[in-house]
Amino acid sequence: MPKVGILGSLVWDLIYGRDPAFAPVEEWGGIAYALAGLDASVPDGWEIVPLIKVGQDLAGKAQEFLRGLKHLSPGARCVEVPAPNNR
Repeated sequence: MPKVGILGSLVWDLIYGRDPAFAPVEEWGGIAYALAGLDASVPDGWEIVPLIKVGQDLAGKAQEFLRGLKHLSPGARCVEVPAPNNR
């Protein structure tokens, strides 16, 4: 099965102004956009292998995000580091 690796940082974003009528939104940014785009565009049969470190404070949320990718390579996960995640 063909695989494609993707290197980057997951950043926990606080987004203002998406909808001025509502409070700011917190969600993944950084490499999350590329992962979502890649997942939507790779053909069936391909696997995505993320090469990403994530802070221990958001490791669970990061794994939850990755589980939502249809083409994630089995067993793939972020590498947890003993520091807060990028914001």
